[in-house]
Order: sequence, then C-alpha cells, then structure tokens
Amino acid sequence: MLRRCSKRTTLPRAACAFAFAFVFPPFVFSIIPTATSGWDLIAQAPGTFFMLMIISVIFGWPLVMAGGLAWMLLARLGRHHVWSAMLVGGAAGAGLGEFFASIVDDHANDPMTLILAAIGAATGLGVWLVAYGGRERPPIVTRPPLAL
Repeated sequence: MLRRCSKRTTLPRAACAFAFAFVFPPFVFSIIPTATSGWDLIAQAPGTFFMLMIISVIFGWPLVMAGGLAWMLLARLGRHHVWSAMLVGGAAGAGLGEFFASIVDDHANDPMTLILAAIGAATGLGVWLVAYGGRERPPIVTRPPLAL
C-alpha cells in the first residue's frame, strides 16, 4: 500500500497537481465514450476534451479550491495520507454529482454521483502522486568488490 511520504512538496509540484486536478476528469470523460463506441467517436475525442476542459474550469474551480484548502490543512496537521487525498477527491466528485442532480431536480442521476465520486477519488490519488511522488524507492545495496 502507499504510505504517507515523509518529504514535503514543492511549489512547482503543487502547481502541477492543481493542473492535474483540472485536466484528469475531462480526459477520462473524453476517453470513456471513445472506448465504448469504437472508432466512430475517435475523431471527436480531442474536441470533446477541450470542451470538457472549459466546463471543468467553470464548474470545477470551487471544488478544486476547496480540495486545495483541505490539502493545505491536512499538510499543516501532518495528515496528508494517500487515503485522505482520495477521500477529499471523492467528496468533491460526489458534491459535483449532487450539484448536477439538483440542477436537473431528478434523483435518477444517482449513478452519476457515484461515478463522479469514483473519478474524484482517482483524481485525488493522482494529485497526491503528482505532488509527493509516491513512495521513495529503497536504496540499491551493492556488494563490495572481491579482493583477490
């Protein structure tokens, strides 16, 4: 399992993590229809991605900022574990799903809330991996040369 990394993140890694939070969900939602319907929509995937990027910036910035504030608080408390990043991402995705369900005023979109929560948890995991780089690799132990 992934554990909390002992090292701190840097400002460029944090900026890349915030950019990843905006880019990853549109990428997933532009790939899913392409993968399920075959080669029919492969030409539409780049246009769908850029359209979803705009929607991600419009609807996603409050959730990304709330996630960033939660990340800052957890980092300050020393509790920036991988599971907490996934929980924050999942809560942000579920919040967006509930927002969309309240706009439609129909709770038939409950599977959408679950899907958005799962993609939010994956985004939280990706943000944590970009920001902290995962686990540190153990040092390579070499044997000393034989003295003949």
